[in-house]
Amino acid sequence: GRYVAKDGSDLMVQTFDGNSFFAYEGVAWRASGSKAKGADAYVYDVPAPCELKTDKAFTCGVLEKLRRHVGRGATAIPKILHVGDSVTIRQQAHMSRIVSECGNSAAEVRFVRADDLRRGALNGRGPKRQRSEWLRDEACAADVVVVNTGAHFHDVAKFEDRLGGFFADVDRVCDASKPLVLFRTTPEGNPLCASHANVRDERDWEDTVWAVINGSKSLPADAPPYSKTWAWEKFQTFNAVAERLAGPHNVTTVDVVAMTRLRPWNKREDARPGRKPDCLHGNPAVPWYNVLVLNVLDVIPD
Repeated sequence: GRYVAKDGSDLMVQTFDGNSFFAYEGVAWRASGSKAKGADAYVYDVPAPCELKTDKAFTCGVLEKLRRHVGRGATAIPKILHVGDSVTIRQQAHMSRIVSECGNSAAEVRFVRADDLRRGALNGRGPKRQRSEWLRDEACAADVVVVNTGAHFHDVAKFEDRLGGFFADVDRVCDASKPLVLFRTTPEGNPLCASHANVRDERDWEDTVWAVINGSKSLPADAPPYSKTWAWEKFQTFNAVAERLAGPHNVTTVDVVAMTRLRPWNKREDARPGRKPDCLHGNPAVPWYNVLVLNVLDVIPD
């Protein structure tokens, strides 16, 4: 990737919607809504890894294919529902932005905040409802459900029980109206996010980042706060369990972990104003999640 100057209307500037994520020659940039604050705005422009399609024409084409696939008529608006936690909020917000470039009626993108996939609130606001209620009203009415969970779990058995129960309830509650369901895997955070070093490949990641996460190496003194109680070392196991559970329920796994581990290490990652950076919520790879989701949806047969 590289730092490039952007004006406030640029989509990638809008993507990083928290406090300053990056610094360019000591000058931090901020983004708020559709306006970049300050005389100079810079963004770390990270091209999607692998041979993934990313342009506007591709995105709009996928939405048109989805419109045909759902079979609700030429004027039907595809409905995409994200289900998950505070990182999923940013994924949903980014999906809304890129979809809006295809027109106001290209797709409807919504979000249910349900950290452990039980009680949930639409758009993270208002009263929390039981799972059967928001599944019936939101998930079953959607064409695509992109679900993620894991960061709020510390026990593998409990994770397996909750996710398996969720998949089974989608089958039961939605029945014939079951949407396409994608499970987006959970990448580990990066406890070394204050470093300016680069991760060259998976082996390099194992020797540096993973070594700190699993406790075989100590956390540098200048690193942001990090706690083993966050259980990042279990995320790999959670993702493996999710992939095993997905198959019998006809759920497609969208694995973003490998490409996320190669994201640039940032001076700070503070996606939640008023809280300390935790090297997880400010993950700059979030736009890649939606790139991969759209490329998966592109292979849906007409």
